[in-house]
Amino acid sequence: MRPISHILVLPLKAFGLLLSGHTLVFSALIFAISLQLGPLSSNAIAQNHENIDSQEFDESAIQGGEPCVVELGKADDRVTIDYDPFQAGAAGKSITFILNNPSSVRCELVLQASEQDSLPSFDHEFSSTGVKFELRSAENQTDLVRSKADGAFDISLEPSVSREYTLNAVITEDAVAAAADHVLEMEFKVFDLSSSANPLVAWQSQLVLESLPRAQVNLSGTTGAYGKVGSMSSVDFGIAKKNAERLVYVQLRANTPANLSVFSENLGALIHLEKGDEAPMIRYSVALDDEGIDLSKTYNKTFDLPKTYEGESFPMTITLGDPKGAMAGRYSDTLIFEFSPL
Repeated sequence: MRPISHILVLPLKAFGLLLSGHTLVFSALIFAISLQLGPLSSNAIAQNHENIDSQEFDESAIQGGEPCVVELGKADDRVTIDYDPFQAGAAGKSITFILNNPSSVRCELVLQASEQDSLPSFDHEFSSTGVKFELRSAENQTDLVRSKADGAFDISLEPSVSREYTLNAVITEDAVAAAADHVLEMEFKVFDLSSSANPLVAWQSQLVLESLPRAQVNLSGTTGAYGKVGSMSSVDFGIAKKNAERLVYVQLRANTPANLSVFSENLGALIHLEKGDEAPMIRYSVALDDEGIDLSKTYNKTFDLPKTYEGESFPMTITLGDPKGAMAGRYSDTLIFEFSPL
């Protein structure tokens, strides 16, 4: 699984206008954010099909002296769903199998689907992840249809044919699953509808939810759930004063331990855009969750967050230094935030 990092690039800007005396007027710290981003019993089967009118079928074709014979041609033994825990409405996956009928009679069959050592069911969950799915017959597949019995599908297989069938595992409930392969052992059994004591064929298949490592970062003007009030676009200090502060919230969420790095291109200074290093710089400081950040080097911190859509918010305070002696003009720095799965 390839970990996905999330990066925020934040230009910090200040504008200075020389007035009378030594007064400087600033519009400071404008953030422009871009994102990188087990089976039923024979009685149960019979009961669930007692309403079938036997006159709908050619009885001689189904039960005429030759018994129904079914062979398993091929079946998926492992099906993997690539799952992004922070992308709602994830696609499911198709499960295919082939049944052969070498006999000269049409076979009316029942397919049962269950988790290993469990009762048949249409609905399943990947081992305590909260991610749920439902087994459904593929659209426009008239020879494999959902039965009234839970976890059962009716199959009509013509004489002397080999037929491929498809079941769809459709995600019905999303959750923030931990970064891992979550394996569900499934069992499939095919019974003769007219004589269902023992399955004609049976096989096992692993259904795997591959939850990819994900870590995301967002900046907001208020605390709360991740991204609920959008992203921070600007911060205005007005008239720059020594020790003036503004508060930003760093919102984080991940399904695995992850590292947050913060880097200042100008190492904690706002630089004059025209004069550059020739002009005096305006220093500033940053504290994340009351922890001071040394902007002279890259800051790194590991977070192991609750696996939720809301994530957690951490206050970040930006404090201007003393602008005394600064030249009139525009000043800028860029902070880069990167949140990466470990």
